[in-house]
Amino acid sequence: MNPVTNCASRILAIEDDPVLGAYLHEELQRGGFQVTWCRNGLDGLEAAGRQAFDVVLLDILLPGLNGLDALARLRQRSATPVILMSALGAEADRISGFQRGADDYLPKPFSIAELQVRIEAILRRVALERRHQPQQAVAASELYFDE
Repeated sequence: MNPVTNCASRILAIEDDPVLGAYLHEELQRGGFQVTWCRNGLDGLEAAGRQAFDVVLLDILLPGLNGLDALARLRQRSATPVILMSALGAEADRISGFQRGADDYLPKPFSIAELQVRIEAILRRVALERRHQPQQAVAASELYFDE
């Protein structure tokens, strides 16, 4: 695992397929992540409201509230990175996912190795952004108070 991704990284997986969901849960935990698995969009949104996650893995074709609607609701209150996972891999589907606020889009079927490196890439980017935020805040305050 990449040094930036520590064992405390929390993943929310929202996937209704019992085989894929169990596989994601087991393999990502084996990779050092703390994984919460929800089987539909509403349960996933509730989990995201109760606990902070570092990355959300979100299927699109979910029962009840579909993944794109769940993503739109999540974006109303959170900037948590989201990787969409879907059998809908056409260009129009991917574009729609990004327009709705996804950070990445992984067409099914995919390998767990590719998913893990995509998660690690997002975690590296977020860690880098967080390191630069305090510096940007100080620089902004100097603009206003250095007169």
